[in-house]
Amino acid sequence: MSADMNTSQEIVLSAKGVCKSFSHLRVLTDVSFDIRRYEFVSIVGPSGTGKTTLLQIISTLADADSGEMTILDKQTSRLSHEEVCRLRNTDLGFVFQFHQLLPEFTALENVMIPALIAGRDESEAHKEAMALLTRLGLSERSTHHPNELSGGEKQRVAVARALINKPQILFADEPTGSLDSQNRDELQKLFLDLRKEFGLTVIVVTHDMTLAQQSDRIIEMKDGRII
Repeated sequence: MSADMNTSQEIVLSAKGVCKSFSHLRVLTDVSFDIRRYEFVSIVGPSGTGKTTLLQIISTLADADSGEMTILDKQTSRLSHEEVCRLRNTDLGFVFQFHQLLPEFTALENVMIPALIAGRDESEAHKEAMALLTRLGLSERSTHHPNELSGGEKQRVAVARALINKPQILFADEPTGSLDSQNRDELQKLFLDLRKEFGLTVIVVTHDMTLAQQSDRIIEMKDGRII
């Protein structure tokens, strides 16, 4: 699916007054922002400033202590655990710094897992996973396990896994952080291409200012606040 990548006026994610502490350490303080459909937004800032914690909260992987999170017109605090899991599985995609592939499964099987969790037909999931791996240049690596793949290949498998259920929003936490410069450049281009091809809203936490500068908007954080 391709999309008109002129940023829509539709807000797909909204954070209002988000706060988070761990014991006596305040990590996020009154964080508020909106993200519109088809935006590519980078969240940047020094280490320890709360970027990853914020990404976990806005992507439903963690809860805020206070504040309000709305994703695709759903206020997450009002959803049941099952509803949050369904939202996460069907409408949100995730790419992590260290790929988080399951070592006992092949590349193809790793990509298929979210589709199978969603209850999709196995043959359909197999066909679509193979199509995604082919799109990402990995058709000949589909039967390989993660320990047989390079760092760049593992991250592309993770991207394919994130796309298998056709998410509306793609979250990425330091996706280029563990890659060499060549694979980093290739992954940056891939994110930009896939945003247009799949009609994605992309939200990235990164120290990579080359990647951040290619986004539509940069949200800069310091000491748990947006500056």
